[in-house]
Amino acid sequence: MQAERYHALLELAEQSGQAVAEYLRNELPEYWQREYRTNSGRPTEIYVFTYGTFDYIFDTYQPDEMYDPLSGVPPIEARLVAAIGQSNAKSSNRDDGRLRGWPIDRAADGGGPREKDHFIGHSIGGAIDGCKANAFRQLGSVNRGRYSTMESCCRRNPGILCFSRPVYEDVSAMPVQIEFGILKADGQLWVELHSNLPGPDATKRW
Repeated sequence: MQAERYHALLELAEQSGQAVAEYLRNELPEYWQREYRTNSGRPTEIYVFTYGTFDYIFDTYQPDEMYDPLSGVPPIEARLVAAIGQSNAKSSNRDDGRLRGWPIDRAADGGGPREKDHFIGHSIGGAIDGCKANAFRQLGSVNRGRYSTMESCCRRNPGILCFSRPVYEDVSAMPVQIEFGILKADGQLWVELHSNLPGPDATKRW
């Protein structure tokens, strides 16, 4: 979603008479789903579920036939559309063993060192207990850059609205960018678009 669309939606939220966070949590998923269906270039079966304080919008569609890695085309994989909710600081340790136990997705990594991680981090209330919807192949530098800075803000301010939305270039489950957003205490949206591809930092801020 373009920056101007977020600003326009924020203005509508402020004029709605509802709490801004409530309005955005209800309306943003509708925007994201419409945009995803228009641009995904694949069949979709979208399912929305709640885990803790977050709603996960997940495209469950994946062909029944076995993927041929020699085909030269990316596989159609089930994948996250977006996740949104209120940050909820966790005191328990994350179970990294569950991440290590999950199978590696079938698509090529596209280069660069990668690790399994979460769209919504465990430390701010993200699903971890076997929830593949919240996991993706992340470039290691993403989690140690400004994405991590934004997650830290959510961790320090439990209860603030935040979201994570992957951007895909093909039909696979590996995002090329991660859009992370926070509704700050002053009512402004802090949104950054983080590259998940090797190369110079391509973070965009608005």
